[in-house]
Amino acid sequence: MAFYIIERSVEPMTEYKENEDGTDNNNNSNNNNNGNNNNGVNTFHSEEESWSYTEDISIEYAFAQSVLFKIYGGVVQETGHKTKGHLSLTDGDREIAKNMKGSLLYGELLSRGVNKALDSQHLDAASHTVLYELGMGTGKVLIQAFLQFRNLKYLFGIELSAGRYMLAEEAALKMVNLLGKDSFDIQLVSGSYIKITEKLINSNNIVDPDEKINPNQRVLHMVCGDMFTLRDIDNADIIMLETEVPQDLHAHLCKLLSRMKDGAQTLTYHDIRKIW
Repeated sequence: MAFYIIERSVEPMTEYKENEDGTDNNNNSNNNNNGNNNNGVNTFHSEEESWSYTEDISIEYAFAQSVLFKIYGGVVQETGHKTKGHLSLTDGDREIAKNMKGSLLYGELLSRGVNKALDSQHLDAASHTVLYELGMGTGKVLIQAFLQFRNLKYLFGIELSAGRYMLAEEAALKMVNLLGKDSFDIQLVSGSYIKITEKLINSNNIVDPDEKINPNQRVLHMVCGDMFTLRDIDNADIIMLETEVPQDLHAHLCKLLSRMKDGAQTLTYHDIRKIW
């Protein structure tokens, strides 16, 4: 177990606005309201404060980070409005989202945030076996959970944007190549779904090619599609829902989450109490 401390420097904070179709809304260069700079971006100055932040770092977390770094081309901690998740959007994505009244707003839960969210004080991923991510984006959270928590047997993610899904699919295939193709079975319809099953290892620490799939095998399953079409959400112990759901779809969201099994947990930035 290790700890590290981050000292935060005091810098101006900027507030960006993004449209629900994933485009940048910061083009109001003529806005002269107080607090706006020449680019129309609201700028706020935080008060100076002295603080420190400590975090548990496990070997499993460090391993997951090293793999993510390699399969995502050295870009893991992406922030701002020009991330790969933004740039990967296609015209088809925007048309589908428009027709479905969906949202393509995007922001990533960074790896340190995932580590904290899944720790024993929060979602306690180490005590569960099934994790779903609804709106998985480029797949970083799902793959980190797969690599970091070996007790998780089935990890499922779904993403509406084909562009973002393809980044997740490509990263998953790179993970397999990096960790060893012989250790996994892959079912793939590119652009639609990928299902990666980790092969069982026998008592001699050798992959047994004749071993049939059983509940002890670990599965990473990614799908390009609409989360509101899911019918097996009651399988999940943990549901990651760090995605924007427009107000018009709040009733559908409540209906979806109402099918969660007793004891299941969800992480979302929506205040469920206000929309239920």
